[in-house]
Amino acid sequence: MNSHHMIRPLLGLCLGAVGLLGAGSQTYADEPKSAPAPTTCNRDHVYVFMVNGLGLFTHVYGSMDPMARTLDEHGYVHHETATHHYRWSFQDKIRCIHQSDSRARIVLVGFSMGSGVIHSMARNLEKEGIPIALMVYLDGHCICDSFDERFCNVGRVVNITSTGPVLRGACVPHADCSLQIPSFHHGVPKKEQTLQFLVDELDAVAASVPAPTMVNEARERRSSRRPARTTA
Repeated sequence: MNSHHMIRPLLGLCLGAVGLLGAGSQTYADEPKSAPAPTTCNRDHVYVFMVNGLGLFTHVYGSMDPMARTLDEHGYVHHETATHHYRWSFQDKIRCIHQSDSRARIVLVGFSMGSGVIHSMARNLEKEGIPIALMVYLDGHCICDSFDERFCNVGRVVNITSTGPVLRGACVPHADCSLQIPSFHHGVPKKEQTLQFLVDELDAVAASVPAPTMVNEARERRSSRRPARTTA
């Protein structure tokens, strides 16, 4: 047989195998749990705290600011984005929310090294018995710890990683859902697939907010009338 006729089928087989391998590397594990569409009232009880990664380049290009705009557009008005320096402030706010809103659903989102920060925050809040409805690791990294530990106060864990050859996020063995986004590291927070996936997860969280009771409403009204505590 002519050598040219032998090479062409072999090349076709190789390309087909590569295509199959690539097709299986995009998405794995579960999609967001299906849930009824949340109401505006439900969304008012969802509080999202987002921690950016370290370094100037992260904040210039890899910031989660686009994520904040997406949350506003979908009715999630209780959200904050900051650097790791604000983790203590975030924890104080979460404590206040836990005391004042009995139907609160807390969500922690960390990008890059910010994932290690929210991991540590969840550990501290576990000691105080404060529940976290959802934790989202975005191409997460951690310096002094790993993501192997799952905290009993966390309801659902989502791990989103990039496909880039550099700075690809760590594996989270206990994640309830894992998703791989075709992107390099700093592009993950901006990807439409990431933003839509986060909104779907938040909708599931909002749908879990219980109906109000007279006792809860009275307690929340009293809490809202209390003067804010100030620190020196």
